[in-house]
Parts: sequence; C-alpha cells; structure tokens
Amino acid sequence: MQRFSPFLFLAASLLTACALGVSPKSEKRTNATLDASSITNLQINSSSGNVTIAAAAAGNANVAFTKTTPDLGVSEGACTSDQHIDGTTLVVTVTHDKLANCIIDTQITIPAATTIDASLDDGSIKITDVTGVVSAHTGDGYIDASLASPGGESPTLNDSFDTSDGNIQVQVNFAPSSGNISLKTKNGGIKLELPVVTKFAVDESHQNGTFTNDLTAIPGAPFDVTMTSQDGNLTIAANQ
Repeated sequence: MQRFSPFLFLAASLLTACALGVSPKSEKRTNATLDASSITNLQINSSSGNVTIAAAAAGNANVAFTKTTPDLGVSEGACTSDQHIDGTTLVVTVTHDKLANCIIDTQITIPAATTIDASLDDGSIKITDVTGVVSAHTGDGYIDASLASPGGESPTLNDSFDTSDGNIQVQVNFAPSSGNISLKTKNGGIKLELPVVTKFAVDESHQNGTFTNDLTAIPGAPFDVTMTSQDGNLTIAANQ
C-alpha cells in the first residue's frame, strides 16, 4: 500500500491553486473603536504593509488591521499588530517576520488635529484631511497626503515626508503663513500642490530629473519648501 505523504499533498494543493489561478491566501480583519477624547498624538511603527490615516470627528478614533497570509505554512504569530493608548498618545505597532509571506495593512481614523509620527520599514502611506503636524517616513513605498487648514488667520505648516524608494505627492489645501514642509526621496518624483496665493521660498536639490515651479517663489518668505530627490522630477503646482 502506498503511504500518504503530507508534503506531496501540500505541493499538489499549491500546484492546483496555481493552475486554477487562485492565490492561496486568506484575509483576517480586526477592528477597534477607541475613545479619542484624550488623544493628541499618533505614533505608528510598522514593518509590514500599507498605512492609511484619515480625519474623523472629534472624540472618535478607529484602528483596523487587515492581515493577509498564505493559507499554508505560516504561523499565526508571524505577523502581529497592536494598538493602545499611552497617556495622550495612540500607539499602533505592526511587526513582521521577514521570513514569512504575510502583510498587515493598517487603516486609522483620528481627530483631524492629532500630531502624527509614522515610521514604516516597507509600505505606502496615505493621509487625508488632517490638520496636525505630520512626520511620515517609509523605507519603501509612496506617500500621498492631503493637508487641511488648522484654522486661524495665520495658519502654519511644519510637516515632513520622506521615502527611500517611491514617489511623494502632497496637496496643501490652504496657504501657510509660516513654517516649513520637507519632502525627500532617493528614488522617485515629488509633486507639491499649493494655493496660488501662497508666499513661499524654495530650496530644491536633484541629481537626475527636472525641477518645475508653476508658481512664484519669493526668496526669504516665511514659509519654506524643501524638496530633495536623487533620481526623479520635482514639481510645484497650483492647487486647483
């Protein structure tokens, strides 16, 4: 009698899935709604997956994780996620076993004025309609951000975005009166959209690519734009 071989069964299952065009993966989603009345800061550390952050009504916060893993051969602990409130800071952490083929994407809604500090090893970042100070970094992925006005007669902006490999696109939906925005990538293009009335100075640096400014920079203006790319085009355009 021929003995049953688990290895051959596993191999046959994978081959069958590939032949049928079916990806042998599963998704698991977890969701947590939090009391955001004390939250003024968001700290994200993620070694795997994309992160999206969107503004929510005051007092509301939500963190959702979508975990994608192969059905076969990956332990439950290969990728882990956690969220908790530490004082006034919402701390979100995603860990990833680099030997495992699993990814956790993170979706967060927070009060618009929350200060954001996001650091990713691998993954893209999308930020929508926030008004707090933003510092966003990823080692490999694009950054896409839409920034709303913090209010007041003389709104300021002091944000930074950088990626080692990917494009950066930031849309500023108000004219900052002072501050600085820093955008840096080693391999990719950068596009910054500002209202036409914005008074700004620009400091740009690129090795391979072009620099295009559709607006008018004013040397010495109280709002500074810093753009750096080793390999990619730099563009400042009107926010229509």
